[in-house]
Amino acid sequence: MEEIIIEVQALPERTTKRLRTFNLVMGAAHLLQSIAVLLLANDFSLPVVGSFLSGPPGSGDFEVVSLFDVRVAYGVAAFLWLSAAAHFLVASPGINEWYNRNLAQRRNYARWIEYSIS
Repeated sequence: MEEIIIEVQALPERTTKRLRTFNLVMGAAHLLQSIAVLLLANDFSLPVVGSFLSGPPGSGDFEVVSLFDVRVAYGVAAFLWLSAAAHFLVASPGINEWYNRNLAQRRNYARWIEYSIS
């Protein structure tokens, strides 16, 4: 069986510096947006409901119960905060080097980790 070796070149230093700056700027932008959302928020909320059987199994009788309300602004702000945290993390020492090595290999694990959380 033949061994396949793929040589990967590191990203140019100018590119990695610009990417780090971009991630810091985007992290700050998302953080400021999350703060703005909370400052401009109103009390709008949406109910989270559950359906529970109220009769014998198979009868089709069920009762809809409101479990709790979720304020939309908090959810939007949390999403923006997670994005800000991800940008700041990939710009931080140690993680930034890992991020750049993966980008040089045409992989962006950081993006998929963030997406899986947000």
